[in-house]
Amino acid sequence: MTAAAALAIVARPAAADPPIVVLVHAADGPALPALASELRVHAGRAIDVQTVERAEPALALAAHAADIVDARGATAVVWVATVPGDGVLVFAAGRWPGRALIELVRLPAATPPEEVERTVALKLAALLDAVLAAQPVAAALGLPVAAPVVGVPRAGAADAGPAFELGAGALATTGDLGWVARTSARAGYGFAAGAWTIAPTLAARWQPARAVTATPGRVDVQTAGGELGLRISRPVAPGWRADAGVHLALDVAIARGVTPDGRAGDASIVEARVGGEVGVRRTLTDDLAIAAAVVADVAATDQRFLLDGVPVADLGVLELGFVIGVAFR
Repeated sequence: MTAAAALAIVARPAAADPPIVVLVHAADGPALPALASELRVHAGRAIDVQTVERAEPALALAAHAADIVDARGATAVVWVATVPGDGVLVFAAGRWPGRALIELVRLPAATPPEEVERTVALKLAALLDAVLAAQPVAAALGLPVAAPVVGVPRAGAADAGPAFELGAGALATTGDLGWVARTSARAGYGFAAGAWTIAPTLAARWQPARAVTATPGRVDVQTAGGELGLRISRPVAPGWRADAGVHLALDVAIARGVTPDGRAGDASIVEARVGGEVGVRRTLTDDLAIAAAVVADVAATDQRFLLDGVPVADLGVLELGFVIGVAFR
């Protein structure tokens, strides 16, 4: 093998995912429906163009560009603003909070729409070169040119779309049950709102039997129920998200009582509870994360079970504890 052939093999670029470019349609931006396609054609490299709608005016987007890049796991964000007269401003930004590259494009009033989109795409491509061309030697070898955002999904905001979570934990009660275990299964659907994700959720939960012994006898209590909740989250560091949520729960507490003389009986109580949680989530892959949260539940009333007319198992009003779990998509 010649030295030239060996060098060619070493210098061959390694396969890599194309950089993600987010094309933002601002509230007051021009209507350019084919701009994403034109940008792919004229970028001069393979890029993954994702489009989002934002309620902010175009001239205010520079302050949020870095958040959009982080939320989307992107390399750059681009957008267009109209200016008085025959022209537009094109913007490109990366991970620089409050900063963007800007260029003015003059367009005669009679310019056909398809020519406007082609011209704007060419200018955006030129700005992208400045954003994406850092460390050109590494890029030529197919190496990453920037530290990736660990665990942020490449398609959409980090928690957007359907998601599921299995959790287990322990809670302290203010009643006679003391510490109780809890397992839960939750399903939700996240909607991206900039760097935030808002997700309505449904969950089923179960607390295994817990025994309470008193003079009249023994009562074993287990609880099963469901939750309707709302959760919000946002990235706080690469690979980390903060979560907070509220929920309404309806539980059925089922008890079996046994007296010292062998008599036994069953009873159940329906409880309405309101609760909340605050926690963090560590993303491991695009589809898997581990989560930990502090949770609290407050019952609408203080319920208790009686044995031979004597209160034995007070369920308590407040439950406070922690839950850890695994989330997947």
